[in-house]
Amino acid sequence: MDLQICATIYKRSSIMWNRSLLLVFFIFGVISTHAQSYEKEKETLQAEMYKYFSTTEQKKFMEVTELLKEKSLAAGDEQTFYRAWGNQAIYLSLREQRTKAKEVVGDMKQYANEHKSHFGEYTAMHVQGSVYLRMHDYANAENSFKEAVDLLHTHFPNESAAADYLELVTIANRRGNSALGKEYGEKVLKEPNLQPQHKIRAFSMLCQYAYTEGDEKRFNELYNEWKELLQKTSGGSLEATVETEYLIINKRYEEALKTCENVPLKNRGSLRAHIYHLMGDDVNAYKCLKRWVSVKDSINKADQANVFSDYIIQAQNERLENERLRLEGENKTLRARIYIILVIAVIIIAAILIYKRQKTVKILREDNKHLDDARQKAEQAQNEVQKALDLKREFLYNISQELRTPLNPITGMSDLLTDDEYHFQAEERVAMNQHIKDNTKLLTKMVDNMIELSFYESKVSLPMDTPISPNIICRHMVDTLKNDCPDGLEMNFESTVPGPVMIKTNVDCIEKVIRHLVNNAFEHTTAGHITVRCSLKENRVCIAVEDTGTGVAPELADSILNASVQKDSQFKTTGMGLSICQAILKLLNGRIYLDKEYKAGARFVFELEAIRQES
Repeated sequence: MDLQICATIYKRSSIMWNRSLLLVFFIFGVISTHAQSYEKEKETLQAEMYKYFSTTEQKKFMEVTELLKEKSLAAGDEQTFYRAWGNQAIYLSLREQRTKAKEVVGDMKQYANEHKSHFGEYTAMHVQGSVYLRMHDYANAENSFKEAVDLLHTHFPNESAAADYLELVTIANRRGNSALGKEYGEKVLKEPNLQPQHKIRAFSMLCQYAYTEGDEKRFNELYNEWKELLQKTSGGSLEATVETEYLIINKRYEEALKTCENVPLKNRGSLRAHIYHLMGDDVNAYKCLKRWVSVKDSINKADQANVFSDYIIQAQNERLENERLRLEGENKTLRARIYIILVIAVIIIAAILIYKRQKTVKILREDNKHLDDARQKAEQAQNEVQKALDLKREFLYNISQELRTPLNPITGMSDLLTDDEYHFQAEERVAMNQHIKDNTKLLTKMVDNMIELSFYESKVSLPMDTPISPNIICRHMVDTLKNDCPDGLEMNFESTVPGPVMIKTNVDCIEKVIRHLVNNAFEHTTAGHITVRCSLKENRVCIAVEDTGTGVAPELADSILNASVQKDSQFKTTGMGLSICQAILKLLNGRIYLDKEYKAGARFVFELEAIRQES
């Protein structure tokens, strides 16, 4: 039967494999052709977009970006779609069409929200910040870039938000808040997948802050890391301003004067004046400052008009370069990926077939195991039921034997007293009558114990709502039971339990337990003492009843508390009282046991949870 099933599975899997293989080849052929066609078209459109970005040919720029948006949307290329849309807003903003730029950003944000595109929302917030920055609305620009950072960190934790942080540094610098600018600059270096150009720019800004603060150690650390990064990435040369500041902070003033000639005009005068001042030439320092102040306002105005547009072009060039590198890498790995995917598809199909076969075998094994477990549980339950029946029969047998012990003398002596053939003296009749009374009391006690044991074993719980000191209840029981103590015995109470310690329990039931334990001691002790002892063990109160009597035989030590076990003749009636104690303590969340280490007689101990009385 298994061979026939295997043959059927193999035949069906072969047909499935042939069909799947043809389908995989067809799908990947279509995808590969379409992907290659789209990538070439996208690369061409992006090149045209960035070509027109720096020109005034707005109509051509908009036509190219709209076409790129259409193609990328059809191909499912979300990033290209939103970047092209964002470039439209930035283009308009750079050409003073800021109202129109804000409208474009609003449309993009609404579209991204409707289509639940997190990347679209991020791009819209970033572009919105750029538009506000162009308008010198630094408050809204800062809020937009912060929201962009939060969106990127939340939905794209592995992407770098360095571009947004660098914009925040620019805003902080324009507001004159160097502490906040430094904080944002440090955050750039902590971003994941940080692009080298972003890291280089962050190093440049942080060097400026370290120079301003006069932190020579921090400046040199940043300068060395920056220089090393430039050498590794071939990212260009060091900025003349930072190079000059490096020479100044390291007291190489002559070299600093030469390098200062390459510093931008807006910073050159102040740097040269600072160098002359450090060299002690305050005359030249004053002249430099005077010339610098005269041209400072005009330089700042020109810079404010050009800095932002230059940065946008640089950012777009960086993005274009990253896209170009990414496309080159994708083209090189595309063919390899197709073969890898085909191999994976074959492996998956084979794995599915193997998995189904193994799953069937596993299910059968589990079913067999469940059947074995059920059989074992049934046998175990049957054994437990049989054991319980055996214990019940043994218990009934023991009870019937013990009941005969007082019944036989009562019956026999009653017959003798009523038989006319026997003539007893008055003293003999009194003795026989007393013997009948004693056995009647014994019989009554046994019946009462049976009823009491049955009562507590039928209970599920007992009320435990009375807080009381264990010292009080034990001393009370000792004082009460002293009157029943046989001659020749001494009854004592000892305690090491502090006064504030209480037990919350059922007082009547605890008194019954102590009474049964003391009566048990009375029956097996003829000389010495009986002591009720209280002690504290961690968070439990231990109450022990010890005697100097005959003790418990070692073979009965483990079964003395079980009412259904046959006892020695000395324990025919006491075993029932101990079983009652055990039944009561189970209902009171306590436990009772025989202390086997005590050798002077017998010591029974029961434990209850302790509480402390609030002062």
